[in-house]
Order: sequence, then structure tokens, then C-alpha cells
Amino acid sequence: MNEKKNKIIVKLIRWILFSICFALLPFLFNFISEISRGANVSMVSLFGDGQLLLVSTTLCAVAVGELFGIASTKSIITHLAGGATIILISVTSFYYANVSVGGEDLRHDIVASLSLWLFCASTFISSCCILIVGIMED
Repeated sequence: MNEKKNKIIVKLIRWILFSICFALLPFLFNFISEISRGANVSMVSLFGDGQLLLVSTTLCAVAVGELFGIASTKSIITHLAGGATIILISVTSFYYANVSVGGEDLRHDIVASLSLWLFCASTFISSCCILIVGIMED
């Protein structure tokens, strides 16, 4: 049992490192670039254009692909996690489409705030999917 627990932890750490951390690298580079130019760095300048929504969509898509790729998908937990992930994919995709059209009335502060909330939700549900996959794998 301890070996299985270690495998699940390693799978989750690998997911966090290679999926989440690497997906956030462009934002880190943007942050460093803005600081080096002496610009005021804010959440709006980093996340106000909606790119974090694309990261959220991708994290969810990869996680739900892993989830539905396992042999046994008869568990209600699997369906709940998968359904929640698909809903988040739909919401983040739709919202990004709305943001990308832009316009003068687009409030970048609201985009940044909502993008961060959706990213946190996506990270949580995607990590749950990866945990489920780790538990159900042999």
C-alpha cells in the first residue's frame, strides 16, 4: 500500500511540475521582463488579456484525457471529476473567446481576477483527475 501511495504522490508531483509550473513559465518571463524595464507589475498587466484562460483550458483537457484514458471509468467519482473538468473547459474556452474579441468596454481587471479564479479551479480539478488516475492505475 505504501508503494502505491508513493506512486500516486510521484504522479501528482510530476503533474504539478511538468504541467502546471511549465505552463506558467511565460507569465514568469513576462513578470521578469516588466520588472527589468522598470514597469509597474500588476495582476492586470500579467493576466488581464486572458492568456491564463488558455492555460486553464489546456490543463483541464490533458487531465480529463488522462482520466477517461484509464480502463475503469465506472466510478461515480470519475464521472463527477470528468464532468466538472469538461464544464471548466467549456467556461474557460467561452470566456477566452469573449475576451479575445475585446473592445473598448473590456475590463482587464475583471478579466485578470476571473482568470485567476478559473485557473485555481482548473488546477484543483485537474489535480483531482490526476489523483484519481493514480489511484485507479494498477
